[in-house]
Amino acid sequence: MCSLASTAHAQSPIAAFAFDESSGTSVVDTSGNNNTLSLVNGAARVSGRYGGGISFDGNNDAAVANTANSTLNLSGRSLTLSAWIYPRANSGWQMIVNKPYTSSHSAPYFDWSLHRENGSGKIVAFFGCESVQRTSNSTTPLNTWTHVAVTYDGASLRHYINGVLDRTTSVSCSIANTNSRPIRVGANGGGSEVMNGVIDDVRVYNRVLSAAEVQNDMSTPLSGGGSAPGDTTAPNVSITSPANGAAVGGTVSVSANASDNTGVVGVQFKLNGGNLGAEDTSAPYAVSWNSAQSANGTHTLTAVARDGSGNTRTSSAVSVSVYNAGGTPSLSLIAEPSVVNSGQSSTLSWNSANVTSCSASGSWSGTKATSGSQVVGPLSSNRTYTLSCSGPGGSISRSASVTVNASAPAPTLTLNASPTSVPSGGSSTLSWNSSDASSCSASGAWSGSKPTSGSSSTGTLTNATNDFVLNCSGTGGSVSQSVRVTAQSESTGPTTGLDFPGSHATSNTVRFRFTNPLSIYPATYIWRVYPRQQTGYYTTFFWGNDGDFSWGGVYGADTYYGAHPYPPQGSGGTSHQWEIAALARDYLSNESVVYGRWYTQALRVWSDSNGKHHEFYWDLPNTSRVIRVDLPSDYGNINPPRPALTFGDAPWAPSQEILNGILRGIQIYSTTLSVNDILTEMQSPRGTNAGSSNIWYLNLNPTPSDISDKSGAGHHPEWVGSERARLWTGP
Repeated sequence: MCSLASTAHAQSPIAAFAFDESSGTSVVDTSGNNNTLSLVNGAARVSGRYGGGISFDGNNDAAVANTANSTLNLSGRSLTLSAWIYPRANSGWQMIVNKPYTSSHSAPYFDWSLHRENGSGKIVAFFGCESVQRTSNSTTPLNTWTHVAVTYDGASLRHYINGVLDRTTSVSCSIANTNSRPIRVGANGGGSEVMNGVIDDVRVYNRVLSAAEVQNDMSTPLSGGGSAPGDTTAPNVSITSPANGAAVGGTVSVSANASDNTGVVGVQFKLNGGNLGAEDTSAPYAVSWNSAQSANGTHTLTAVARDGSGNTRTSSAVSVSVYNAGGTPSLSLIAEPSVVNSGQSSTLSWNSANVTSCSASGSWSGTKATSGSQVVGPLSSNRTYTLSCSGPGGSISRSASVTVNASAPAPTLTLNASPTSVPSGGSSTLSWNSSDASSCSASGAWSGSKPTSGSSSTGTLTNATNDFVLNCSGTGGSVSQSVRVTAQSESTGPTTGLDFPGSHATSNTVRFRFTNPLSIYPATYIWRVYPRQQTGYYTTFFWGNDGDFSWGGVYGADTYYGAHPYPPQGSGGTSHQWEIAALARDYLSNESVVYGRWYTQALRVWSDSNGKHHEFYWDLPNTSRVIRVDLPSDYGNINPPRPALTFGDAPWAPSQEILNGILRGIQIYSTTLSVNDILTEMQSPRGTNAGSSNIWYLNLNPTPSDISDKSGAGHHPEWVGSERARLWTGP
């Protein structure tokens, strides 16, 4: 049985904080539901909008409920959150009131929250059931008291700023109570995103307040928390124009003087008890009144001044006589929304002045009030609504049209993965966007409800193929998209490499080659090399003619490059520097090769309108150790007679320039990877989108008997002659 007392209680807030206690760190819940707050980390009692308020420092202050209370489990589709706020800065997200998801502030962050947006000062409503920041249209000014509120009825989220509807957004998720975390005022569940300013009169409802109720809360202070500290002196205010008893007409300037012991923050003029224009927040205080919109006769003007502590005073009334010959009628008529789907409705709203009667025509009919609203629908075709109003000063007509879509638009959806290929145990990021969809669900390699737009990690992938499917539905139907992410398993055997003996160990060549290589530009090469000292030249790798590199072309020695140790003293030299070989020149590093240590190296090459470009990173991950070479645009445009990509020895001088050292970790890409992508590919081959899409050859652990391509691209090199590098097995 539902008693009268319990019915009345259900209409009141389920949590309410006036912050009017005179001292201490406890804050009383004036709703009677015992959601007592504790002030922590120095949250201070100061003057509020009404009585006392709590000042938060934007750093680590908070007001935290002592225990969780089941009355604040706002599961379902009905709530109202409101508060007075006095922000001092716009930097950072700033919490007003929320129920956290966890104590560490991890996704989805809140069951529900009301807070200020970072940078803009707009008001945000956030529900964990959809994880979308829903912002107001208007911002909240600094160093000014502003009343903010949001209501949610399961279909529409409404923002109110100072009691005025600011924005309506379609939202349809059901608020979930995910845990028993106590509510917080001024900070998130992890104690961060702290309000930088003062908060007062916080209210939480488990029902939807009307606009009139929001306005009533705004103008009605909470009470019951004790005596309030701070300023209690009301401002002084008086109307200076027009004079009491004046006869006025047309446009009238209404002005007032106001003063206060701590400063006036605003003056609201009133006509016959109702607001006349917006509050004027700076002196001189004045408002323009179009008296032609008021009936001829006696009217009363007053002014209400307020200070920063919420103290107000109303001026003595000024009585004026309005006379406007005829009083020109005015009329507005709007349809909201003006575009609907078949079967939906619209609301007509109208206001008029200086009229005595109104009648409808077009798609509606009958006598209408001089101001009002009316729902029309459900609608199946386009409609035009006309309203005609008359008064002593004449007649006026206005029309509003509603466009009806014959059928709801079909939803659209895009779903992408980046990257689409990862190493086994890696992950990818899925991102999607939809339109005209109200819900989405996942299947295949993921599952569960998803927001209509968003992004998500796949988590660790070990299956060779992983198909992610997303289906989104709306009034106009359903749409489905899928994306595949492959997880490539690299060799799990021992670490191996090719141990080349050097030029003085054999009279035969020791090299392998690709006789159908990738294009010379663009390309990226990554490899690991362990050089040992020898007299004379080395060859690590070489793209060019499989024979003499001075074969002809534009420059004689054309269309080739290589990257190796190089002896500046020539064939008898025993010390080396790193080089790029191209255009019959040797471009050297300033530093010398250190023998007997591993180097991870990369060469990236590309062509553009400015020429051919080469970058040899000879000691990664240190990207400052680089040789850069730019060559003319006409270099490298003609293929040599026998193009080849060769590792281990020089094809123009077989057995004379054999690498003395170990070679392994060979990765070749048919594009120019960015430096950041190279650093990632070094650690995780095919770990970037560009690397995964453009891998040309891969063998991280080559052996003399297996130099085949492990990338799946099918580019397999072959040994030249009968000699092979020795097998190196590493730790």
